[in-house]
Amino acid sequence: MAQKLDIDYETTIFTLKPDKLGPNKAT
Repeated sequence: MAQKLDIDYETTIFTLKPDKLGPNKAT
């Protein structure tokens, strides 16, 4: 569940705020 949401969330963040995706993906 979290994985599926992560993909959608990451895509939105990448378009909205790529800077946030950096640290978020690292975790």
